[in-house]
Amino acid sequence: MKIRSLIVPIDFTDTAKNTVDYAVKLAEILKSKIIFVSSYMTNSAPNAGATMSTMMHPAPKNVVSLEKLHKEKLDDFLKSILPLSVNYKAITRIGTQAEVVCTIAEEEKAELILVGSESTTGMEAFFVGSESEKITRKAPCSVLALPKDSMHFKMDTIGLALDTENDENNGNLSVLKEIVVSTKAKLRLVHISVKEEIAFKTEDVLNQYKKN
Repeated sequence: MKIRSLIVPIDFTDTAKNTVDYAVKLAEILKSKIIFVSSYMTNSAPNAGATMSTMMHPAPKNVVSLEKLHKEKLDDFLKSILPLSVNYKAITRIGTQAEVVCTIAEEEKAELILVGSESTTGMEAFFVGSESEKITRKAPCSVLALPKDSMHFKMDTIGLALDTENDENNGNLSVLKEIVVSTKAKLRLVHISVKEEIAFKTEDVLNQYKKN
């Protein structure tokens, strides 16, 4: 499968900057177009962050003006960090980040979402949970979660965790295959079992996954 479109959520944090840098390098290898997505709520100001503590700023009365302000903020953010050669599109839309990202991924028929993973703690974690986790659960396509403060790009080894009681592949591995082939990474299949009797035999797993 050719990865034509790569969705990258933007929340204007340091984590987002790191994710953009990673996305640019990955898109160059995959020859993909990047679609940067920014979401906002009607009760948030353009300079507000994405957490619960920053969602109660007064908003302009004109929703169209609010959308324009957020679009300008996204454009300025991207222009300040993107190389001129990058093929991308920027979309701003009202709604929660998970809802907007997943909707646009479906509309654009994107093959992959690259999301920065930043830990959420305290009351916000209890009531809201992390946005990256929500996107991963709701996404209509594959999701690559980038650890916070990750500075390493080159993919030397990719691990595929098996958590089923059989070695059959019920998922779509076409995106994984494209990334492995394009990055020339090694693929490692990992299965952890608490019951020795259901542990996979190496030859059975390899035979099953060589079919894909």
